[in-house]
Amino acid sequence: MDVANKVARNSVITIAAESVNKILALILTIAIARYMGDYGFGRYSFVVTMMMIFQILSDFGLDGLTMREVAKNTEKTGLYLNNALFLKLVLGIISFIVLALAINLMNKPLEIVYSAYLAGLAVLFYSLANTFAAIFNAHERLDSRALLLFLSRLTVLVLSFLAITLKSGLVFFIAAILISEILRTIVGWLICEKRFAKVNFKLDLMFCRRLFFAAIPFGVIGMIALIYFKIDIVMLSLMKGDQVVGWYSAAYALLAALLFITEAYNLSIFPALSRYADSAKNLLSFGWERSVKYLLLISLPIAVGTTVLAERFIILFYSRDYEPSIIALRILIWTLPWIFVNSINMRVLYATDKQREAAIIAFISMILNVIFNFVLIPKYSYVGSSFATIAVEVINVLAYFWLVSRLLGMKVNAISILPRPLLASAVMGVLIYYLNFLNLILLILIGTVSYFTVLMMIGTFDGEDKRILRKIVPALSRMGF
Repeated sequence: MDVANKVARNSVITIAAESVNKILALILTIAIARYMGDYGFGRYSFVVTMMMIFQILSDFGLDGLTMREVAKNTEKTGLYLNNALFLKLVLGIISFIVLALAINLMNKPLEIVYSAYLAGLAVLFYSLANTFAAIFNAHERLDSRALLLFLSRLTVLVLSFLAITLKSGLVFFIAAILISEILRTIVGWLICEKRFAKVNFKLDLMFCRRLFFAAIPFGVIGMIALIYFKIDIVMLSLMKGDQVVGWYSAAYALLAALLFITEAYNLSIFPALSRYADSAKNLLSFGWERSVKYLLLISLPIAVGTTVLAERFIILFYSRDYEPSIIALRILIWTLPWIFVNSINMRVLYATDKQREAAIIAFISMILNVIFNFVLIPKYSYVGSSFATIAVEVINVLAYFWLVSRLLGMKVNAISILPRPLLASAVMGVLIYYLNFLNLILLILIGTVSYFTVLMMIGTFDGEDKRILRKIVPALSRMGF
């Protein structure tokens, strides 16, 4: 299948690029956490979280809609690009104003207030840069998108290490993010003009209106999803203080570093899903089923391994000052398989224009998450928030599987997929538990080899799996795979 080959190629390119970017992001997080301490890192995490929430308001679904529609008809690139940029500019200004008002109502210290103002400006440029990234994704030029992200990460990293060297405060670190987003916008603009379409702000007001209203379901889902993922940090900050946010954020940062896998995979497969949503439902169903299988195969051993090695990871990356983060990491890591599976379910619904229905479930999930956090945080603090996250993710998976089945008539037999990776993960977990005295890198290598060895021994990969894997790693053919 051509779609499988293209997705495989794009996945390799994107995962390689995203790996570098996530490593840079993780290095940055660890450096800031060590420099600021748990209290200062809690403040930093709060401002960044507020920025991320308002980034969704400034985008409001336009990226997802633009990517889907341009992927279907690349001749409309210029039309979508220029009208989306205009809408983003307006929404970005509104986001800045609302963020500035919100932070002043929270009675936060001036350092956080001034940092939030800079974060609001960063939101505007982030939104504009993401429009160019959406065009690159639609044309399946994921290398261009990866370049933008790499430049942004590298700029933030260099400026942040300069801030650490100069012993600067929170404001300088947020200013680094603003500068990086300005650079990403400029480079994205130049690449887009050279390869895809000119930026001329030639507006079609009727089309702008249709584009905005068509994007609302995407925007609602995006807003709900981000509030769902980040409201715990805001609630912890307001209810338990910045130090607790620092502990929780340290654990969450390690989880977030792993999300590049599903992000890269979904970015690679989404254009193909969009094309085949109307014309080839069998390919859509095939892509969905295989995606669920592969994402579970990847996420389950990571969850088991991290549970066993959580203490070593936290102490290695953050020092013993962050020991309270260990239990949070052991709990939060089990959201990974659910997040991975949910991500592909969402992409299928987006590709088939079912985002309105998905938005209803997303909204219910957000409300549940707020309720669970409100009930659990006062008594159990960040541990309660960690359990709340898992509970809602499980509900999400069940709801989205039901929705895809009901609306599209497609089903995935998860019961037949789960036993093999669960067995292989359990064997790996027991092995690394008893070998925990070994060097950490060696332990990870042993765990990886043992996991895939067990998968092969119990016949996890069928003929189609092997064909796809041979396309990704040609050397497997010479090994008789």
